[in-house]
Amino acid sequence: MPDADETTSPFHATLVSMYEKGVLIIGAPGSGKSSLALELMAFGATLVADDRVILTLENGRLIGKSPAAIKGQIEARGLGILAADTISSAIVDVCIDMDKVEKNRLPEQQVMDLFGLKIPTIHGRGNNHLAVGVLQMLKAKRVN
Repeated sequence: MPDADETTSPFHATLVSMYEKGVLIIGAPGSGKSSLALELMAFGATLVADDRVILTLENGRLIGKSPAAIKGQIEARGLGILAADTISSAIVDVCIDMDKVEKNRLPEQQVMDLFGLKIPTIHGRGNNHLAVGVLQMLKAKRVN
């Protein structure tokens, strides 16, 4: 994780945007980051960056963008590298951690500290309805 005193850092993650909200997807290689991004893109999300995200702290907000070398590309396991429409950057509003399992049916809100900001975080591993749940959360809000 980036240290709080850093203002920019390359980060192993995927970032998509929907409803003007950025979804940062983190996890180990093979954890399903790109697969979740592709599912969200099938529902209308737009790719910002896959595999590497440049995170910058700007005016108290965490902004993510793609390194130029991989802009407009996303890995689809078993298919190869695919071209994708992108936007240049997105404010990170929520983080999905594909390495962690949520054991509680109605969990407390989790947060992750990135650059000193508390980013709402969802534990995504093993969640069979993750993409549609995230979409509804972005469209409306989390009630509890």
